[in-house]
Amino acid sequence: MSVSSRYVTFVLLLAAIAFLATACKQRRQPPFPAEGEVQHVDFCEVRNYFVRNDAVLSASPKICSQAQFDQIFGAAAVMGKGGEPTAVDFERQFVVPLVLPETDFSTTVEPLEVTLEGDVLFCTFAVTRGERQSFTVRPFALMAIDRRYADLQVSVRQKAAGLEMIETQ
Repeated sequence: MSVSSRYVTFVLLLAAIAFLATACKQRRQPPFPAEGEVQHVDFCEVRNYFVRNDAVLSASPKICSQAQFDQIFGAAAVMGKGGEPTAVDFERQFVVPLVLPETDFSTTVEPLEVTLEGDVLFCTFAVTRGERQSFTVRPFALMAIDRRYADLQVSVRQKAAGLEMIETQ
């Protein structure tokens, strides 16, 4: 092997090592806001699922795995544009649900916002109750949030028209 080919091999090896070192990302902790500040966190609404009849809801407001998610929710694809269930990548995201008890009132649950206050992640949902129906429903909504916030304490807030904010852990 000549000196120039050894040099080229050495340079290529260094470049490969440098590439691998920069490609491996460490899991970063979220930047915590200063005391009294509120930081808004991006989220994605997860759509086109239903709550399974045999679902046992966890006391934790976080779902961190596909297996845990599948024990509670089933896919409910509908025809038309946007009818596919929202895909959740549990390696990069976790899900926060708000599942209400079965009711015969028309009820909608809508994800509003996610905020980081100190080291607590607050997930706020709007709950709207309508007219009585001849059948029952299990109202719920789902938020997918970046996995870097998964280690934080999560608190779910319900905001209902004309009512105080209800908070659960």
